[in-house]
Amino acid sequence: MIWGSRWDELLARDTDGVLLNKMTTTVDGQFQKYSVESGAYIREHFFGPDPRLRRLVDHLSDDELRTLPRGGHDYPKLYAAYKAAVEHEGSPTVILAKTIKGWTLGPDVEGRNSTHQIKKMLGPAIKGFRDRLHMENEISDEALESGNPPISGPSPGRPSTTT
Repeated sequence: MIWGSRWDELLARDTDGVLLNKMTTTVDGQFQKYSVESGAYIREHFFGPDPRLRRLVDHLSDDELRTLPRGGHDYPKLYAAYKAAVEHEGSPTVILAKTIKGWTLGPDVEGRNSTHQIKKMLGPAIKGFRDRLHMENEISDEALESGNPPISGPSPGRPSTTT
């Protein structure tokens, strides 16, 4: 579950293990860099050095490469992993999920080494965060323009998505 479901097709076609090897030998800092780079950069630097890797993604556009999800951001995979963990009996269970630092916080924060030092989001960054999480109905433009964005949470009576 480390990798999002859109990687499944690529992994299934990886008959000689070159993709799996590349994934397991690439350090997290490099994956963070890929998360902020273009699809062309990813094609050249992640897939490009090995012609077998390049062939695996020839059919994908640069935008599709740029948006290949990490497993920790693939909600159906996360749900399936947690469901399996809860139902498992007799031994400890671990879930490994690869994520992007600052995911959804926008291009100035996401995947950057400075992510942990950022203490406050301002103006357009807050609006981008709200829009990316589809919270336009909960937080209005006027509320964001007030200079003191509101605290937001589930509305009273809203059904819970947790069990």
